[in-house]
Amino acid sequence: MSDDFFAVGPSDEDVIELRPREKQEAELDMTPMVDVTFLLLIFFMVTASLELQKSFRAPPDEDGSSEPVAAEALDRDQEVTVIRIDPYNTFFIPAADGQIAEIVSQQDLIVSLRGLRASLRPPPPRAVVIAHGDALHERVIMALDAAAEVGYDDISWTVTEEDGAM
Repeated sequence: MSDDFFAVGPSDEDVIELRPREKQEAELDMTPMVDVTFLLLIFFMVTASLELQKSFRAPPDEDGSSEPVAAEALDRDQEVTVIRIDPYNTFFIPAADGQIAEIVSQQDLIVSLRGLRASLRPPPPRAVVIAHGDALHERVIMALDAAAEVGYDDISWTVTEEDGAM
């Protein structure tokens, strides 16, 4: 038998050299932080109101100091353009020929108000929206916005329960 077989110590081939490990700096993964930032940004963009809030003058309370004006008096007043809204959410405005124009959409209301305002000299500075109590709030806002877009300086509104002729 050979002497190498019974050798007790490690040979040169079996020696493992240990050297100190290089220190690695801990890396901070920024991906989750960027994801959270974008999610917060999207959340605030979606929940933020992008449209400026509009305000308009509300009619006085029943106990208010000013007395309500009758709808018939408003119709005869040359200084006021009256926009009526019936219980079925249809707009009615006076036409240039003295008739009453029946209007369904906001765009048609704007066009008709522009035509009416252009035909009257001087154009009335004031518009009043008279809405039936069963009319949708959306239609009242449409009428107020249309009057503002056409160029009325003084816009007010009131609610009525009368089903009289428009």
